[in-house]
Amino acid sequence: MSATMSKPTRGQRFRCVLVGVVPPVVMLGVAVSLLAAWRGELPDPMASHWGTGGVDGTSSVAGAIVTVVVVCVLAGVVSTVASLAMSHPRQVRASVVLINFLVVVIAGLIPAVAAGQRGVADVHDVATPVVPILMTLGIAAVVAAGSWVLVPQWATAVGGPVGAVPAEDLASGERFYWQRSVGNSVVADAFYAATAVVLVVITALTGLWWLLVVPAVIIVGAVLMGTVRVRIDRTAVTVRGALPWPRQEIAMADIVRAEVITVHALRDTGGYGRRLAVRGEAKGAWGFVVRSGEAVLVTRVDGRRDFVVVDDAATAAGLINAVLAQRLPG
Repeated sequence: MSATMSKPTRGQRFRCVLVGVVPPVVMLGVAVSLLAAWRGELPDPMASHWGTGGVDGTSSVAGAIVTVVVVCVLAGVVSTVASLAMSHPRQVRASVVLINFLVVVIAGLIPAVAAGQRGVADVHDVATPVVPILMTLGIAAVVAAGSWVLVPQWATAVGGPVGAVPAEDLASGERFYWQRSVGNSVVADAFYAATAVVLVVITALTGLWWLLVVPAVIIVGAVLMGTVRVRIDRTAVTVRGALPWPRQEIAMADIVRAEVITVHALRDTGGYGRRLAVRGEAKGAWGFVVRSGEAVLVTRVDGRRDFVVVDDAATAAGLINAVLAQRLPG
C-alpha cells in the first residue's frame, strides 16, 4: 500500500502555477522585445551555432523569434499541467524547477547570442559567445533556485508501509551508535565515467573548450556523492556525503516509521547522487543513491519520506523503529 496524499489548497495550486508560468512569460516578453528591437541591426540570417572552424550554423531572425515563442508557450503549458495534475509536492517542485531552468537557458540564449551580432556585416566573423552563454546559465541557475524556494510544499497523509518494518531488541534507555559507509558501485562509476568521456569527446570535436565545465561538474558531483555515510543514534538519523555537504539530519521526534525497501537506481531515480524517486517503492521520496539495493525509507510526521541506499538496512530501520516504539505510551 502506498502513501495517501493530502490535496493541496487552491492557494497552493495557484502558487505552483504562478511560479511555473511567470519565468516563461517574462522570457517570452524580454526575448521577443529585444530581438524585435534589434532586428534592423542584426544580420539575417544570424549565427546560431559554432564548431571547430567557427560559425557553422545560422538562423533567420524570424525563425529565432518563432523558436522563443514556441519554447516559452510550451514551457508554460507543461508547467501548468504538472502543477495541476501532480499530487506529490516534491514532484511538482522538481518539475517546475527543471522547466524554469530549461526555458531560461533555451529562450535566454537566443537574445544573448544575438546581442553580440548587432551591426556585424559577416556572421562568420562572430566568435563563440562564451561569456553570454555562461551568464545565461548563471541566470537560469538563479531562477531555478528561486523556483525551488517559492513552490509551496503541502503535508502528505501518512499511509501504510510499502516495505518491511523490522524492529531491533533495544532496552529502554539503552544507548547505541550505528554507522555505515557505502561507496559507488561499478555501474555508478561507469555511468559517471561514460558521461564525462562523451562530453569530453563532444568538446574535442566541436572545439568549444568551455564545455569542459560540464564534465568537471560531473566529476565534482561524483566526488561529493562517491561515498555516503549513515549515522543513527537515539536522537537523529544523519546522512552525508564524503564531504560536509550535502548533509541531511532527521530528528527521531520527526519520524513515525522506518522501512526496508529495494531501490533500482537508474529505473527508479534516473541516476546516482541526491535523487527524487519517480517510481518504485520510494516514489515521491528524496534519497541518497550511490548504487541499487536495499535502502532505509523513513516516513516523517508530516508525510514526507526520505531514503538512503545502505548496507544492513534492516538493522538500521530496526533500530529506528525500536526507538520510536519506546516513545509510545504503555
